[in-house]
Amino acid sequence: SPYTPVVRLTKNDEFGLMPEPARRKEIDDWIADTLQPLLDELDPLKTSFFGEDFGRSGDLTVLVPLIQQQGLQQRPPFVVELGNIPFKQQEQILIHLLNGLPNLRGAALDARGNGQSLAEAAQDAMGSVVECVMLSESWYRANTAQFKAALEDGDLDGIPKDDDILTDLRALEIVRGVPRIPEVRTKGGDGNKRHGDSAIAFLLAHYASRELNDAPVTVTSRQPRGGENLTAGY
Repeated sequence: SPYTPVVRLTKNDEFGLMPEPARRKEIDDWIADTLQPLLDELDPLKTSFFGEDFGRSGDLTVLVPLIQQQGLQQRPPFVVELGNIPFKQQEQILIHLLNGLPNLRGAALDARGNGQSLAEAAQDAMGSVVECVMLSESWYRANTAQFKAALEDGDLDGIPKDDDILTDLRALEIVRGVPRIPEVRTKGGDGNKRHGDSAIAFLLAHYASRELNDAPVTVTSRQPRGGENLTAGY
């Protein structure tokens, strides 16, 4: 599959102590230089979906757009990971990204804990296209099996060839009979801890493509299973 870029933005604690207008200006520049060129490459006629897993200082915030392909597969054009980014600037990046996606049909955002504030801000900005998702054991039970099948069947394609993201996906395991991310953290390539962050963002993006799509479609054919290695050990 074509190379899927992973864009990582991490700031130190001093950034969070800067006046908010100065932070906003710095992030505006990052959006113009890094994020907007990726959005400009998207086909305006395609349909898109979106998932987000929230983190502030301990865990990452991961943003996963999905573009629906001609054969009805979903493919991420890029993935964004944010580390130690203040709430206001996360909102700044998130709203810009959501507004830049073509024909956005559904966005599922992690609304646990502090994530609820960011999810509600996105819902205020974008309306009913955004669902604030309270991840729970019953939610995982209802949605994770379909996600695993989509990876294996090729319905969810173009996962970045990135060690950290593959490690996140492989972190999914059965806990008390329910597929989910266990409490154990892994170490990313940058030396910082990860907690399956991108796996949850992909799971939410896939959920959005299934459940928040206001124009349901029927899949008439499936690709041969080719993604079992992504979920090895799951």
